[in-house]
Amino acid sequence: MRIALKQLKKMMVETLSGTKLGKVQDIIMDIDEQTIVQYQVKHTGISGTDYLVNRDQIARFEEKKIVVYDTVLHKKEKNTASALKVIQEGGLALRHN
Repeated sequence: MRIALKQLKKMMVETLSGTKLGKVQDIIMDIDEQTIVQYQVKHTGISGTDYLVNRDQIARFEEKKIVVYDTVLHKKEKNTASALKVIQEGGLALRHN
């Protein structure tokens, strides 16, 4: 499947259990390998939080959303995306603006 950046930026990102993280805002590329390494996700709420999702955290792409693994959330934090913490390499990173 191929997708334009314009289409990718309209996609919602959520966990397998349905926790909404936000929309794709930008991508981080490795120009030597010509691959996407991370997706910058802007939370759709008023928190203004950006998330960096590593490509290996993506479970699947659907027509209008990207689904990431639930392992990016701590057990007690599965109900709120705003409570995400920085997970080590290969996980989901949180960046405060």
